[in-house]
Amino acid sequence: MSFVKKVLPVLFLFCTPLGVMAQENEPQAESLLDQAIVIRINTKLISANGKAGWNFSVARITIPGRPVVLKLQGGNLQIKLGLTPYTDDTTENGLILVTQGEVWITEKPGKQAKYMASLKSTKLVMGEKIHLYPLGVSTKAPEKYNIEVEIQIVPYKDAVQKPDNGKQKPKEQ
Repeated sequence: MSFVKKVLPVLFLFCTPLGVMAQENEPQAESLLDQAIVIRINTKLISANGKAGWNFSVARITIPGRPVVLKLQGGNLQIKLGLTPYTDDTTENGLILVTQGEVWITEKPGKQAKYMASLKSTKLVMGEKIHLYPLGVSTKAPEKYNIEVEIQIVPYKDAVQKPDNGKQKPKEQ
């Protein structure tokens, strides 16, 4: 018996399961796309009298149960915001968004930073916008600023569109 006749059946055995496994993974990938969501984050620095100082927007793709982390850093301030969406089966298109906030503020260079932490869960519906204020809200002094984080979660398939070339790109808001 030649070498090819001995090796060919063994090679066939190794290749066949790989082909079957590749076909079985396609529905899993499609299922992940069905679960995928886009978290749109719009962060603003707003003065107490309502004027916007700056604006920053970002969108991140995730699946329920996987966190998205936003880090803001400037001067004497650091903010880390963890956003973890979970599906809420009690409401149609319902979500529970768990937000974990950490803030470090240094009053003067060389001094120890003040640390604040928060943990909150919020029920919402897909597409609904919520607003977070990691430093709280100040309305008393006009020279004070507030940081506003607007969050909107939408299904991935609703957040992308396919142009004529077949490539996906995010929809304009």
